[in-house]
Amino acid sequence: MTWPLPIRGLLPAVFAAACACALWATFRTTPRTMLPTSQGGCCCGGANHAGEDARAPHSSPNPARDPLAPPVARWRVRFTARPTPPCAAGDGWIVADEAGGVTALAADGSVQWRAALSNQVFEAAAAVSDGAAVVASRKGEVTALRVVDGRAVWSRTTDGLFLRAPRTGVVDGEPAVWLVSQADGQLFCLRTRDGAVLWRGEPTNRCDGEPVVWQGRIAYGNCDGAVYLFDATTGTARGKIEVGTDDQMAGGLLALPDGRLVGGTRQGHLVAVDPDVLKVVARTAVAQSEAFATPVVAFGGEIATGTPDGEIVFCSLEDDALRVTGRVALGTSEVGELAFAGGRLFALSGGDLCVLAAPQDAVTRVAVGDDVYGLTVGPRGGIVCVADQTVVCVEGGGQ
Repeated sequence: MTWPLPIRGLLPAVFAAACACALWATFRTTPRTMLPTSQGGCCCGGANHAGEDARAPHSSPNPARDPLAPPVARWRVRFTARPTPPCAAGDGWIVADEAGGVTALAADGSVQWRAALSNQVFEAAAAVSDGAAVVASRKGEVTALRVVDGRAVWSRTTDGLFLRAPRTGVVDGEPAVWLVSQADGQLFCLRTRDGAVLWRGEPTNRCDGEPVVWQGRIAYGNCDGAVYLFDATTGTARGKIEVGTDDQMAGGLLALPDGRLVGGTRQGHLVAVDPDVLKVVARTAVAQSEAFATPVVAFGGEIATGTPDGEIVFCSLEDDALRVTGRVALGTSEVGELAFAGGRLFALSGGDLCVLAAPQDAVTRVAVGDDVYGLTVGPRGGIVCVADQTVVCVEGGGQ
């Protein structure tokens, strides 16, 4: 076909514009992958190691603030050693790893700094308190690093075994952290400013979960099948609540606004305890086997928990009665971690990040990997987790 001369003159421009649009679409939809280097920890791949901006190039509105945007993996950062669950720090994240590394990631996944602590193994997530990232190792070493540059502020040796993130708060007007030794349930309270040990508690028994700090108290469930209570300021024991010898507790506790605590047990029960009267006030079956996911409050007061059977179970606590109000099947894989933010419930199950906008809604899924854990919500709505030794950031989903 022979085109008229005016149209033939336009064809090169049209072709160039089409190529530019295709290239923009390719780069807009391709997630940035960060690659490891031989320096340990993680760092950006390619030219970014020399200072190139690591953000995925796009100019559309931030999907984390768009209620109609589907969730999508925005960036991935590969680690050379198994990472701990990420900890939100300002707009970014602090990630420790089992080789003794501690890495600060910006909101776009670029590496801000990296520190290496010799002869340490980190399985517990970091915690941020008063401008310091506090990390605790399997060997009992607790170290504070400045969030801005990774410089070590102090280091304290204890006889603990730390597999869970420190809790943060204030003791006598000063920022402090609390840690529980998983081997024996012994609690440590350290001042953030200088690492001074403010108090240490008496051992109870093995504690596989993390403690909760609320209303001036600190509590955890342990392998005795009991909830232990302590004064958060002094470490004084405030009693224990017997849940049941076959109802060992290995997950975290949810503190409700009225002061009661809710947690799961090895017998598949969800229990509510009242620390003021030291008794179990409600119990209901949520799973065929252990229910060790830490419960969360979702959708206007519902208590949500995950099960090994691949379900999210919703319960209500009214007066002294726990009642199952609904179940959402995510598949056959365990639902081990939940988070509620921006009106959406997030769950890790079978290598997917699952998103629920309401208990009755369809489930939206983002495939993130196989070995998945460490679900964390940032202050600006970004969702991160660890998948196959890679930190993955997911945005969107109506947060």
